[in-house]
Amino acid sequence: MSTATLFECPNCGAALQPTGADAEITCSFCGTVVTVPETLRNTSGRSSRTMTDGQAAPDRYQPPQTAPYQPLAPVQPVVYPTRRRGAGCFSVLLFFTILALLGLGLFVAIAPDKLNGLLTQVNSVAKSAAADISIFSVDPSQVANNGVVTLRWAINLPGSSATVSLERISAGTTVTLLRNLPSVGNYPVTVQGKPGDKVTFRLVTSYNGATSEKTVTVTLR
Repeated sequence: MSTATLFECPNCGAALQPTGADAEITCSFCGTVVTVPETLRNTSGRSSRTMTDGQAAPDRYQPPQTAPYQPLAPVQPVVYPTRRRGAGCFSVLLFFTILALLGLGLFVAIAPDKLNGLLTQVNSVAKSAAADISIFSVDPSQVANNGVVTLRWAINLPGSSATVSLERISAGTTVTLLRNLPSVGNYPVTVQGKPGDKVTFRLVTSYNGATSEKTVTVTLR
């Protein structure tokens, strides 16, 4: 063995022979742990990896460097245009209006006489209901000669153009007592005649070409 690889123990002077690349050795004579000089360490067995830039590769695994985390930009929701409800309702109304007009036109083409009769009836009912006499009475209904009776009335007048008149019918003769009466009122009147005679009072309303009337009778005793 070459003496170049031996060195002395600093404690007892015994010769020490390093093995391999160990940095320390224990003296077999005195048990002292001695540091092996670097020049005497055998480093031929240690493998080294060289990077492409000439630097030795690290012994420990180092994870690859990654770029810092960048949060994703928020996703904008897709907004779809909403339908206007008014347009849908208008379309439905227009559809039914056209359907009604077509049905009316078909009815007129098939039965024009029936349509005219129906319109006449509706117009007549509307006119009669527009000037309806709800109350017309006399009190008392029997009276002596020159007795006084009170006539009372209540009328549904649809407009200012309606006319109301009070008439007396006696012995086939008609006499108009009052004109342009209000819708509600009363009127005292003297009745003349012999016992058994009958005097009739008539309330007549006229509006929009339609006439309505009611009568009450007083008997003389």
